Amino acid sequence: MKVVLFFTGLGKRGGISPDVHHLATAFRQEGIHPKVTGNLIDLLRSNSGRGTVVNVYGCLPSVKTLGAMLLARVRGQRLVWTPVFHPRRRVIWKGTGPYRIMALFDRVAPRIARITHAVSAATVEEAKFFAAMGAPQVNVIPLVVSETHRRLEGKDRTTARRNLGLGDEPTVLLIASHSPRRKGMAFASNVLAGLRIKLPQVAFLVVGGGDLGALAAQPGVKAVGWCEDDQLLNAYRSADILFVPSRYEQFSRATIEAWACELPVVLSDGVALAPIAESSRAGIVVPFDDVSAATVALAEVLTSEEWRLHAGRRGRELVEDCFLRDGHLRATLSLYQAAGWLR
Repeated sequence: MKVVLFFTGLGKRGGISPDVHHLATAFRQEGIHPKVTGNLIDLLRSNSGRGTVVNVYGCLPSVKTLGAMLLARVRGQRLVWTPVFHPRRRVIWKGTGPYRIMALFDRVAPRIARITHAVSAATVEEAKFFAAMGAPQVNVIPLVVSETHRRLEGKDRTTARRNLGLGDEPTVLLIASHSPRRKGMAFASNVLAGLRIKLPQVAFLVVGGGDLGALAAQPGVKAVGWCEDDQLLNAYRSADILFVPSRYEQFSRATIEAWACELPVVLSDGVALAPIAESSRAGIVVPFDDVSAATVALAEVLTSEEWRLHAGRRGRELVEDCFLRDGHLRATLSLYQAAGWLR
């Protein structure tokens, strides 16, 4: 066994599971057949030898994650860590109880980078952080999608929107999952209330299985829950704008999925991709919890088709340049070789 991809959240929807599977698929197309697991017992029983790269994903409190990293080192294997940990995460743990525990964890856990052979960072900011934590090798390897798509037009768009319960109303897409506090659902609820004063017909199309909090009771919300891949794709291709109101996003898979479908974005400044969105003009960035700024931005976007089309095309070009699976594979192989992996 030459490559092991280890992530304890493989069985859960959302998160970084798609990224692990994207990389595994790319490896297989290259003729490399990785072992993909989140089970420490499975890893213990594997007969992978010293020439193996063990790529461990995630930076959350987990005995399995730490165990996989230590096991790789004990076996003399090459340990690569993909923490998906933007340094901004350390500022969101304000409060008592679990928040204090996580604040302590985030001060200590990143230092495990010192025992790795290399770290794969999703953003430049993350790379600088883990280099300062003592990682011997850090490369920026962003998360990716497999392909790009044109936005839907005409009858195709009408049909896709009808299947999502939409008509011709201006539509803002949101992706809900995990913590409503971290995902900014209260912020989104307040923005929708203000936006409907300016644009009374506007709809928030909410995809995902997360707790919507106060947003669930707002007029104009159309929550469709978890979607099949083709339905989610049609949501990206037929909405008018993606809004990511998160307090914190270590990257934002939803953003590159939107750009891949020519859908522009409005992001809070808590999203790690916010600087790229702003500099590339593929989106607008607003301060987290600034309801007025977000309301104005969304209203301007929804009333300017020319801006949406231009920003959407720029987003697709950005994905084609930086966020496709083939490029991710090449960058990952380069990192593995820098870590001492021999094919």
